[in-house]
Amino acid sequence: MMKNRKYFTLIPACALLVFSACTDLEIEETDSIIVNQTGEFTGVGDVDATLSGIYDAVRGQLENQANLYALNEVSTDEFLVPTRGTDWGDNGVWRTLHQHSWSPIHQHVRDTWNEQNSIIFRTTEIIDDRSNATPQQDAEARFLRAFATFWVMDLYGQVPFRGPDEGIDVDPVVMSRAEAFDFIMEDLNTAAANISTAGPGTEATNRATKAAVHFMLAKMYLNKHIYTGTGSPDAGDMQQVISNVDAISAMGFGLEEGYFGIFSPKLDNETIWYTNSGVGNVMWHTLHYNQNTPANGGGGWNGFTTLAEFYDLFEGDPNSNFMGDGQEERRGYVPTEGSPVGVD
Repeated sequence: MMKNRKYFTLIPACALLVFSACTDLEIEETDSIIVNQTGEFTGVGDVDATLSGIYDAVRGQLENQANLYALNEVSTDEFLVPTRGTDWGDNGVWRTLHQHSWSPIHQHVRDTWNEQNSIIFRTTEIIDDRSNATPQQDAEARFLRAFATFWVMDLYGQVPFRGPDEGIDVDPVVMSRAEAFDFIMEDLNTAAANISTAGPGTEATNRATKAAVHFMLAKMYLNKHIYTGTGSPDAGDMQQVISNVDAISAMGFGLEEGYFGIFSPKLDNETIWYTNSGVGNVMWHTLHYNQNTPANGGGGWNGFTTLAEFYDLFEGDPNSNFMGDGQEERRGYVPTEGSPVGVD
């Protein structure tokens, strides 16, 4: 009985210790990012970390065969994802893209929309004065917002926009394609004034630079008449294309002599902006199961391919593609005895 009394008297004592230790629930701000939970936006706490996270998000979008890549490639006459036996059927997700028979609930249509609009909102938070971004940080955020807004404008024809203080219960402003064009141009022109300059072949091009801004400006001016609906290109806009490309060339950028040189792991003079991506999906899905490389003994996925009509557009005899037959480099060739075999 004495033992039982001791047992029961220890429990309240422990409980008191637990409750007294838990009365102060305030978190000390040490190495964690403390987020304001009151609902009021007071600025981004760590702008550089947020920017790095946005760059990571862009990388994830570009290295994936789905979403942004799929909408831009599988929907064209260059690319096809055939169903081979039981492979690549995927409930018609690829076929409906190629046939232009998708709906708003198509997973790649939906997910691309969400991904790009997320970047627009996150960069808008950085650009807000309350985040106290440096001029360089603000310029990078504006470039990334312009990049994401471009894809929404281009793919969907309208762009919703919310400020940092507006929650999901507030209807966003919806910009038309022409209004979104002006919004993007304002971001790019503002970014151009403060963003850093970097020449080719440097790791600095892993983030947005002045050359990347000039490239986006050239792309926008080149297609301005499409996005604004004027119907035909303006001579002044075409001169702007030339001026922006000339600015890129003046920084030392230029085309590589061999087409496949831009896919080498080493930095080159042609790449204006790159992301650190693994080989991943975008390479292996195009290769047959039995196509091996020293880095991959398992071959590819026997997935994506091109169309015969598109392949025949490359220079060279369409009935012969042996090495030495004068084929265009991008068309490829059938290896003969003694020639290199595998994937370069």
